[in-house]
Amino acid sequence: MRTIPLAEVLQMGDGEPVPRTRGILKAIFIRFDDRNENGPWSIQNVILSDDGAEVKCVIKDRPAINPEWQGKTLFLISREESDGKSLGLTVAQGSYANRAAKVLLVTPEATIMPSAPIEYPDPGPTPEDDRNWPTSNRNRKPTNKNK
Repeated sequence: MRTIPLAEVLQMGDGEPVPRTRGILKAIFIRFDDRNENGPWSIQNVILSDDGAEVKCVIKDRPAINPEWQGKTLFLISREESDGKSLGLTVAQGSYANRAAKVLLVTPEATIMPSAPIEYPDPGPTPEDDRNWPTSNRNRKPTNKNK
């Protein structure tokens, strides 16, 4: 699945699905939630930026975005149906900075995932390290040279 740069997302048509994108989480706005005749709902806006492009993401009916993610790269990944259709990320006409602009709608079908450097813990010494055996002799049977 191709990661669509934010600059390309801004050029996409209204209603067009986005398979996957990423950007640095620049701003997190207050999450609003309530209940109506259709049940509970929530909405939260965030701003993602990447290579000079900024996109307002309207996140609907999802848990609040973790404030610790601000400044980190977020991956937004749609769910792909068996027929190849992408669900969860859609370009829509909205507003940003008090003017009409393309926004990215993020629904519960999408995955929101922060990226972070992978850190591998030091496993410490292993029992084999304590034996001081050369690697090439591990599976050898001992020989008796005195015969």
